[in-house]
Amino acid sequence: TGGGEIEAEAAAPRIAEAARRCDAVLLGPGMNTCAITTTLVRTLLADQDETAYVLDAGAICGLAAHAQTVRALRAPPVLTPHAGEMAQLLDWDRGAVEAEPLKAARRAAEMLRAVVIMKGAGSWIVAPDGAHWHYDGGGVGQGDRDRQIAAREPQRLEQQPEGREIGGAAVRHLPQDQRARRAVVPDRRLLAQPRPRGGGGD
Repeated sequence: TGGGEIEAEAAAPRIAEAARRCDAVLLGPGMNTCAITTTLVRTLLADQDETAYVLDAGAICGLAAHAQTVRALRAPPVLTPHAGEMAQLLDWDRGAVEAEPLKAARRAAEMLRAVVIMKGAGSWIVAPDGAHWHYDGGGVGQGDRDRQIAAREPQRLEQQPEGREIGGAAVRHLPQDQRARRAVVPDRRLLAQPRPRGGGGD
């Protein structure tokens, strides 16, 4: 548009066509948190449910109103919010998210049937069934590193017991045909080496 925004209705069909040729699509970095972004994301998710999605930044904040569209995806998406984005998603105060990041991540994972990586001083990783792990080495500002992890060295998952456990928690929610494809985002997205925690309370 003249204001530098993406024209969602015009862009969505073209992006959806490209997405059909991809195993995974990253949406959100560099996009404003606004109705235009939410419209674009919702339209893409509704049009193409075969692709695995990583949703970050502006793509996350308006998803609550479209939870059923997100839940209908065959492959659970991977969300990578920081506290401010999670607060907007859940309509919580940011301080409440920062005080209980695991609780917030589990709420989002349940609501959207998603894998959630809640960034902060460390990262809470929560599978759609509520199983969760904590990774001390990641935090706000690690988004580029997180996305690099998503794209490289899937073989590391086979070499690290913790990686296998985390990857399995995400992959068991995928359709059978996508479990057999090595280019599915949750496998690659969760290659860090967090210490597994029990699936118990918050």
